[in-house]
Amino acid sequence: MFKIPQETELYRHLKNTDKPIYIYGMGNGAEKLKLELDEREIPLSGIFASDEFVRGHSFLGYKVIKYSELPQNAVILLAFGSFLPELLERFDRMASEHEFYAPDLPLFGDARFDINTLSERADEISAAYDLLADEQSKKVFENVLLYKISGKISYLRDCETDKSEIYTDLFMVNETEDYLDLGAYDGDTVRELLSYTDGKYSSIIAVEPDPKNFKKLVSKTPEAECVNKGVYNFSGEISFSTEASRNSSVSEKGKRVIEVSTIDEIVGERNVSYVKMDVEGSEKAALQGGMDTFERCRPKMLISAYHRMWDIFELVNFAASILPDYKIYLRHQPYVPNWETNIIAVPSEK
Repeated sequence: MFKIPQETELYRHLKNTDKPIYIYGMGNGAEKLKLELDEREIPLSGIFASDEFVRGHSFLGYKVIKYSELPQNAVILLAFGSFLPELLERFDRMASEHEFYAPDLPLFGDARFDINTLSERADEISAAYDLLADEQSKKVFENVLLYKISGKISYLRDCETDKSEIYTDLFMVNETEDYLDLGAYDGDTVRELLSYTDGKYSSIIAVEPDPKNFKKLVSKTPEAECVNKGVYNFSGEISFSTEASRNSSVSEKGKRVIEVSTIDEIVGERNVSYVKMDVEGSEKAALQGGMDTFERCRPKMLISAYHRMWDIFELVNFAASILPDYKIYLRHQPYVPNWETNIIAVPSEK
């Protein structure tokens, strides 16, 4: 039975602390974090970067200082993400020397996850927890909730597992996969799959809407049938924000109009044995457009569950509702913040 986790809410703690608060990093993440602090009337003392990147410049009106120049009682707020082992080790070291948090800022939408969310949506959260197929999934679920509230990276670090487990133990990929890669970027996840199948496969369809990413995909992924579209719950056109990175997404504020199709239309009558879905916040809409394919092919599926603030329980519940005889797992791969938390859906007989 799921029990509501107890943790101190990050922004409530920051509001009450008398320690100086510093943002670690620059760029879009730091800008969003500064706005969050301003809205909550939480004072910021400064911005710092790793010692090797400091060149006497300023950012958001603050002179950027080195980590070695921080006061001993500083509170650190991480403003970027990474999966690189050397950076994760650096984060861990900083967390052992200072109060260190990685605020869970929304990638899409303006929802915020706080203590009230746990009580107001307790039934949905408990339902998602009860659907999970093993203890590791339940640990990931609870730890991610605790992280979202507290910003403490120890919760993420404590529940991470290597991605190889998904390919070898949960999916048991083989040399005859019919692979559908949704949000294929430059083909990195195609190459990842092939590294577990000795380069062998039956068919690959790689779908990527961003024009610049698509050019990279075509040049780097000769094995795949590449499709320059977005994936949604209808076929037509939609506004799109182009980042030429992993963060390109469907957005009402997007300046570009792109063509979108449903999974069912893209796949047609072909077979699909494995679907990877990392479509930058459009996961639910993409799932809605693939119902015929899922029923006919019963593919194993990896679905990103971190783009929207409530994906951790909303997408679990939705996936289970449309895949009723699947086993639903959660896994978090090494990444801070929680940008690599994924739903693993496996047909019961697999």
